[in-house]
Amino acid sequence: MTTYEIDRFPVIVQFEDHSSFTETYGFVGSQGYVFLEGQLILPREVKSDTVFVFMHPAT
Repeated sequence: MTTYEIDRFPVIVQFEDHSSFTETYGFVGSQGYVFLEGQLILPREVKSDTVFVFMHPAT
């Protein structure tokens, strides 16, 4: 297996969502915003054209 040094960057996307209900985790209805949190992980000094997306509920 080939291993690489990596660079890791936090990515946060935030937007307003005025929902009339509070979903399972209670964030949108109670605060009026949606926050998507992620990590951009890039191999250092190696070109890459692949993106892997994994999502899990966050605050």
